[in-house]
Amino acid sequence: MILGLKLGRRLLAAVAFEDEETILCDSRFVPSRKDELERGFGRYFDQLIAQVKPEEVFYYAPTGQQTVTERLAELLRAAVDRAGIPATRVTKQDLFPSCGIPVPRTRRELRECLGTFVPQVGENKPARQVVIAEAAATALVGELTRGLRGS
Repeated sequence: MILGLKLGRRLLAAVAFEDEETILCDSRFVPSRKDELERGFGRYFDQLIAQVKPEEVFYYAPTGQQTVTERLAELLRAAVDRAGIPATRVTKQDLFPSCGIPVPRTRRELRECLGTFVPQVGENKPARQVVIAEAAATALVGELTRGLRGS
């Protein structure tokens, strides 16, 4: 099972695939208060990993240093370290060309493309659809990467 996450300063999404089937689709708003972020998302990542039991985690976190998104990435890496599973960060260059023909150029196009393959994208509120599509794309990139490695 592959767990893909999209980490952002306002929204976070998680999608898990197993044998090309969507097993989990979840999204959360990220609190603006640092203490809530630390307490809530450290626990959330631990619970998510325990629930899904992924073989590997792939995450997309476009950000700079010392940002909320980067802190989420640190909390996620700590959780996967505790669980003893590998985590791989993907970039926009990994994500966008991997999800369609023609290649999506914008987040909206990515959402439209992934909505065809992952119905849960369209089943969410419009404000959450793009981040869920990015998490789904991350999980798909993870499945492809893992398959190419022969794992």
